[in-house]
This record gives sequence, C-alpha cells and structure tokens, in this order.
Amino acid sequence: MTVFGMIILLIPYFFAGVSLLIAILQFLQIGIPFNTAYIFSSKICREAMNKKPLFMQSGIAFLFVTGIFLMMAFDMRYETGIFMLIQLLLIAGLIAFIVISNKKLK
Repeated sequence: MTVFGMIILLIPYFFAGVSLLIAILQFLQIGIPFNTAYIFSSKICREAMNKKPLFMQSGIAFLFVTGIFLMMAFDMRYETGIFMLIQLLLIAGLIAFIVISNKKLK
C-alpha cells in the first residue's frame, strides 16, 4: 500500500471517530438532539417536548453510522467482500431503525 493509500484509508476512521463521539454525546444528552423532530420544530415546541427519546434515537443512529464507516475502512484495507456485505446490512438496518423508531415516537 502506498503512502497516499494509507492517508486515504484514514478518512473513514476519522469519520467513524467523529460519529462515535457524537453518539456518545447523544447518549449522555449533551448538546442538542440531532433529530429532525427537534431541529424543524418551533422554539415553543422544543421547550415543551421530551428530548430523552430523541437523544436515544440519535445516539443509536450514530452508532450505526460508526459501524458503517468502520466497515468501509476495513473493506478498503483488506479488500474482501464480507465487509461490504456487512456495510450494506448496517445501512439497511439503519434505514429500518429510523423508520420504525419514528413511527413509535409519534
């Protein structure tokens, strides 16, 4: 692997680290919930809404994103198809989780 290839390989690890940090902050309920229900609501609704389920949903979603970036990095490094398959399964799981949890929140 060339030096350029090693530098390119660090990019998914960086994004995995950032998304893991965001997931941890969401689980600890620090900052705002990265959730469309919170972001697009009015200021009055934001003050009245229960933010705990939104933090939990965002934290789990960012854990999925962390796994997707890690599988992307592993696939770039080892060049086997199994990591791509796991990555696609994680993407499908993320989409299913978001759709199901949004229906449960309403």
